[in-house]
Amino acid sequence: MDIFRKKQLDKLSEIPIYFSHKIYLKKLIQELNINRMVILSWHHKTWKIALIKELILKTKLQNKVFLFNKDYLVNQKLNWKDLINIFNDSLKYDNNIKLIVLNNFNKIIDIKYFIQYIHSHENKLKIILIWNSIQIPGVTELEFVPNNRNIIPLVNSLEESFTFWSLPNISRSTDYYWKKSLLDLIVNEMYLNEIFINFWVKDIELYQFTMTYLSKINNCLSLRELQKWLSQIQQITLKTTIDYINFSIRAKIIKPITRYDFKKQKIISSRIQYYFTDTWIRNSISKYSLSLRELKENFLYQELAYQGYEINSWLNWAFDFTFYCKRTSEEACFHYSEVNEKSELKKEINKLNKVPVTWKKYLIVDSIEDFWIKKLQYEDVEIVDYENIFQKLEIK
Repeated sequence: MDIFRKKQLDKLSEIPIYFSHKIYLKKLIQELNINRMVILSWHHKTWKIALIKELILKTKLQNKVFLFNKDYLVNQKLNWKDLINIFNDSLKYDNNIKLIVLNNFNKIIDIKYFIQYIHSHENKLKIILIWNSIQIPGVTELEFVPNNRNIIPLVNSLEESFTFWSLPNISRSTDYYWKKSLLDLIVNEMYLNEIFINFWVKDIELYQFTMTYLSKINNCLSLRELQKWLSQIQQITLKTTIDYINFSIRAKIIKPITRYDFKKQKIISSRIQYYFTDTWIRNSISKYSLSLRELKENFLYQELAYQGYEINSWLNWAFDFTFYCKRTSEEACFHYSEVNEKSELKKEINKLNKVPVTWKKYLIVDSIEDFWIKKLQYEDVEIVDYENIFQKLEIK
């Protein structure tokens, strides 16, 4: 094996795999069996490269992969022609290369020409591009949504996992203030890499202000309404507001959730609720000012997204519920309730049962034991502890 490949793979071997992402490993293998090129995307610092290591070990491709990760090169300037020369030199040592993996390759000038060269290669090599905002027509993009539930066994409580995300090396530390400081630095780095560099946002402070405001609201807004609220404090145009929201969506920082009117059986797209793709991002951006209710709702959204649900906010004009979700032929609603009295819980159950739909209905409470009830199924409604809902959702 040539020196370049060996150094890159040696660095990859140092990346720990704290837990397996079986769902995405399966999806990635399926996509590579069908397509020559796959884009693996999600926002900054989500350990996508650890998934690649897991893939290489699982498929036994250690000696059949050409890995390029700009982070593994120290003070070495390369352009796309240099990379082609390095790749061709690798083929001279070993022509059995089957997979090309490019990570942080956006730091190489005109990298698109290297991708075109590889894509036209006569050996029909498989290619994985790890990048967040790249869009290539006809190429499948696999969004690597982290499963934060993996980190729960490594922290003291579910609530702590809301704050300290799914980075095991951070979560296992006992220094609370060090962890917060490090996560804040990661958010600032995310602003730099995902927003400023990729989208050339001129006023990064105005963008940060917009995201801070968005992190603290928990209701549906039109873009015009959002701009009006923002402009009461900072001068911002509707176009800039729309751009900032679109940049954040493309950078996988937030996701727009539309409302579903079950009576009319249609999506209401005029008003949007935005959920953050990681609760720790929202918590950090909001300066850790969110209520436990807001954190739990955002965390539930993450798990539903990870499990492959198409998610809408559920509206029936009498009262609001948390999520209406679809996955293949399955439909379900999830209502997270903060009631603390048994009588109030029964009212919630009756409300749900009166909704004339055949969906599975989950009424989620913090702790069933608090209500001293033994029966957990009431017609269409199943009562579930917050922590236990995640086991029920898991794809077997």
